[in-house]
This record gives sequence, structure tokens and C-alpha cells, in this order.
Amino acid sequence: MTGGRRSGLFAAALALASIASANAAPGPCPIANADLLPGLRELPGRAAAISNARTDARSGEPVLRHVADFASGATIVVEQQNCQIYNLRITLLSPAQLPNATELRTLGQALALTPLFRRHFRQLDPGALLTRELASPRFVAARAAQSQFTYGWDDIPAVSEQSEAVLSFMSGTSDVAPYRSALTVYVSVRE
Repeated sequence: MTGGRRSGLFAAALALASIASANAAPGPCPIANADLLPGLRELPGRAAAISNARTDARSGEPVLRHVADFASGATIVVEQQNCQIYNLRITLLSPAQLPNATELRTLGQALALTPLFRRHFRQLDPGALLTRELASPRFVAARAAQSQFTYGWDDIPAVSEQSEAVLSFMSGTSDVAPYRSALTVYVSVRE
């Protein structure tokens, strides 16, 4: 084998190694995802709850998704992607075009189960915050103007300069879809 060919093989091996390391897990995660199944199973009106663990293809971070289905036809999806920072997405899928007070209260109870809320927002009542937000002039105006919108949610205070809270809502009128609205809260906190 010639020196040029050997260096070409070495360069190819080095390129493959760098690609593999770019997709590798980020190392130990100081912020762990938590099993919320016991708490979700205690929520009122719950019919079933399951969880699924996976790895995010882009970041290599662990993702833990919980799904709680309720006798009312509503479903709550809690997705934690904690590692170097807290990342939480929680979605209420409702059979109604606008979630009702019971669904918002239950979503708030699920939100309160998460490590992020237990650690940083224990003093807040997420059910009351959600109920107040859906009645706020900002939400009402956005909903009147469009069926899908997202905005920064200031009722969840910033923990650091690198934290954010976002509220997203969409609704539709399909008679064949099991859900007519989706309300998502995303919270990210870097300590």
C-alpha cells in the first residue's frame, strides 16, 4: 500500500469518526428525566397512561414521553428532554375546539408533576395560570385572528437569562379527527 493511499484511508476513517462523534450521546446528563407514570395514573378521570424512552436523533439527548388518555376523550402528552438544560413540552389534545376548565386543571396538575416545575415553579398554580391565559385578551385576540399561533408566555417567570416559556395553540373543525384543539406549553431552563 502506498503512502498516499494510506493517508487517504486514514482521512476517510477520521471523517467517519468525526461524523459518528457528532451523533453520539452528549455524555452524562446532570438533569435526568423523571418517570411521571405514578403521578399521571393518579390524575382524576384518567383512563390509561404509558411512557416511551428514546434518544433524540439530532442532539443524542434522552427523551422521555408520557401519554395519559382520559375518559373525557382528552389526552395529555408530556415530553421531557432534560440533559444539560431542562426542556419540557406538555400538550393537551382536546376533543373540543377550546379546552374546558377540567382539562386545563388536569393539564396544570400534570405540569406540576414535572421536575422542572417542582424545582423552579413550585409557587405557581399551573392550572390557574392556564385558565387565566386562555381568557386573556392576548389569547382571545390571537384565537379570533387565526386557528394556530405561538407566543412567549410571560406568566412563567424567567429563571435565568437562558430560559423561556412558550404557549402554542391550534384548533380545527374536522369531524373525523379525535381532537379539535392542541394546547402546548414549552419551557426551557438553563440553570
